[in-house]
Amino acid sequence: LHVLEKMEASKRLNANEEALMWHTFGSVYVAQEQYDLATESLEKCLAAEGLSEQESLNVRYNLAQLYLMQERYEQAIPMLLEWFGRAQNPAPSAYYALAVAYVQTGDDEKAFLYAKQAVAKSDAPREGWLQLLLGFYLEDKEFEEAAELLEQLATRFPKKLYWVQLSAVYSALDDSKNALAVLELAYRQDLLTEEGELVHLAQLYFYNGIPYEAALVLEKGLGSGVIEGDADAWELLANSWLYARERGKAVEPLERAAKMSDKGDLYVRLASVWMEQEEWSRAAEALRAALKKGDVTDPGTTHLMLGIANASAQRWEAANHALTSAQKFEKTEQAAAQWIARLEHEKWLMAN
Repeated sequence: LHVLEKMEASKRLNANEEALMWHTFGSVYVAQEQYDLATESLEKCLAAEGLSEQESLNVRYNLAQLYLMQERYEQAIPMLLEWFGRAQNPAPSAYYALAVAYVQTGDDEKAFLYAKQAVAKSDAPREGWLQLLLGFYLEDKEFEEAAELLEQLATRFPKKLYWVQLSAVYSALDDSKNALAVLELAYRQDLLTEEGELVHLAQLYFYNGIPYEAALVLEKGLGSGVIEGDADAWELLANSWLYARERGKAVEPLERAAKMSDKGDLYVRLASVWMEQEEWSRAAEALRAALKKGDVTDPGTTHLMLGIANASAQRWEAANHALTSAQKFEKTEQAAAQWIARLEHEKWLMAN
């Protein structure tokens, strides 16, 4: 700097020498991270008009980069556009720089255009370039294009974020099989560490007809505490075991879900499991809990099931009471009447 300052003070420089001097000033200030002074020096370099065409282009590009670093986007954009108008075969990084500048000024349409060119003109786009373009595709709900970018990101920069996003994009495209496959890969790599991620994986297993795997994911997550365990999580676990034909394993999660639920329907489902196993007393207990909690979807059927459970346990009075209640509903009126008649017949047989 001391030598350069003496040179400036001499006032004996031609245009080319003056331009080169200011360019060197700029380089030194950049090395010292004095970006305001570096910017001012390169502006003076261009003003000297002593550089060749190619040298001038290089300085314009470097000056535009400094404007971007200082968040002077309104100055960076015209400088870059002028550079684009004169440069041959601009590098992909230049398109990305202009895209970033337009993002910061709120011109998403132009930013999208240049971000797309940055990626298209590169054989190996940088992660940031792909991320920027991905943001536009997701915002515009162009999911097919987003999936292609996320496939690149997940392959070249394997991070949990990209696997999860790719799975979500496949789901948006109604491609549940690929949504599951991608999220399963992330799970096998121990990348899924949050409750929502594990629950979503379990849901994908379940909806793709693989309930046993869904149950294993949920049990592991609930056991480790990653999944806190609300009514929905326990119900999904119960459903997974039920569809996997592991009815015995469905009982505990159904009981937990039923206790947490605001409605009585889950107690009705629990009663169905007990009735299938001919555990009539437990079934009746669950049905009474359903009616006590209330807001069941089909109260007539609930009363009818309670009557059948009590009748099967030979609790005649309780059965008759429940079946009489079931008769008050149009849907179960006839079935309840038939069961009442059957009870009367059973009592007659026992009396005789």
